[in-house]
Amino acid sequence: MQNSMRPVLVVDPDDSFVQSLSLGYVHAAFPILPANEGAMAQTFLSDSGSPLSGIFVNPRTPGVGWISIIRCAHMHRPATPIYVLQDAGATMPEMQYVDIKKLGVRDTLTKPVDYKKMIRLLSPIVLSFDKTEIVTQGQALEDQQVDSAYVPIRAEDFLSGSECLFDVFVRLSSNRFLKLLNAGEAFTPERLKQYLSKGVRYFYIRREVQDVYMSYCDHITSAILKLRSVGTDVKLAQSLNLGEEVMKNLKLNGISDANLAYAGKFVGNLKTVMDEFRQGSQPKLLSQFLSDTVLYEHGVATSMIAGVLGHAFKIQGENPVRILGLAGMFHDLGLADAPEVMKAEEESALTPEEQKIFRDHPRRAVETLAKLRTLSAAALQGIEQHHMRLGGAGFPERSGGTPVSKVAEIIGMADEYVQAMLKIKADPSIPVERLINKALSGFTRESARVFMETFFPGNKLINFH
Repeated sequence: MQNSMRPVLVVDPDDSFVQSLSLGYVHAAFPILPANEGAMAQTFLSDSGSPLSGIFVNPRTPGVGWISIIRCAHMHRPATPIYVLQDAGATMPEMQYVDIKKLGVRDTLTKPVDYKKMIRLLSPIVLSFDKTEIVTQGQALEDQQVDSAYVPIRAEDFLSGSECLFDVFVRLSSNRFLKLLNAGEAFTPERLKQYLSKGVRYFYIRREVQDVYMSYCDHITSAILKLRSVGTDVKLAQSLNLGEEVMKNLKLNGISDANLAYAGKFVGNLKTVMDEFRQGSQPKLLSQFLSDTVLYEHGVATSMIAGVLGHAFKIQGENPVRILGLAGMFHDLGLADAPEVMKAEEESALTPEEQKIFRDHPRRAVETLAKLRTLSAAALQGIEQHHMRLGGAGFPERSGGTPVSKVAEIIGMADEYVQAMLKIKADPSIPVERLINKALSGFTRESARVFMETFFPGNKLINFH
């Protein structure tokens, strides 16, 4: 029987280059999975149920920044080899600040490069592997709870035969972990096939090691954001790591694959809308928002959480989803020209005059966005009301009987949740229960129930660390 298909993800904006790879070397087991835009690549990477033989990323790929793509690969595909495809003669100011090895990249290939060479990099195991040799046994092991200090990785992801970036473990029936490889070692074909034939479907790495590579991605991103020689578009593209951090926390805590996929698609659609905004003439406040990486990231993260909540509330259809996404993205637009102290949204740290300015930011956002005539009335209402709470609490002020729209309620809950994640990341000693109870106190009991069932299944409070 023919070997199972194990695509190679090629992330490159040059469609003719990708087509030339296909023509130059055709191998049925290793078709090219092309992605000419960053969000598309992240969608493929987050689908961990589909195997990949290798990942090749061109730093000039538009959309989500290339470091964010590599970060996404480390999150969802930590054992799959990553290579950088460099355009001949290309100059990128940010590259001089990047240590490729620390980034977890195997090597840099300068184009032109043929597909046969790319496949050889993924040898020796991948070319000789036949999935029919795997005996499906040991299924019961998968149902046991795994120590949160370890990350499960599909055993097939080690088929490249490359040296591992980390120590590799196997889980025993006693739920203990036995080290198989030290960092810098590789499986031999015979040894890997032996484990696969015994029904071992997952190997494990320590979560702290995975975090090292993701933290380095964040470190490089922070450095790039400070470079004057790098354009605003590049900085914004590289800054989308908070959305990835949200996905990581959700994945770690049992959020369903359907909700995760929905959130990923949500951000992909949102990115398209944001690109449309950048191409046209913009009010000054909108331009400032698009250039503010902190508010931009917060908008992306809030939209992701709102997307998951929208799915839980059974909000469907292209238009309702667009309304929710845009309201989540732009809910803090009115803070774009505000002092940094206001962007933390800690009213207790503000003077009375600062509080007054802060509480006016929903109105200012609506006033600016209404001029564009792009957002619907429902999206604008959601932005205006996202700080309103039950019984007339919150702001802008209104009578206790004035209803709050469902869009505003979802955006408000998503905003509170993202703020809670940021606070606990900054200070892990803060009790999660206190923040969550505070976040939910201003919403209806039914909405709070849906929130808890979505983000804390079984009432298990999330691990933000």
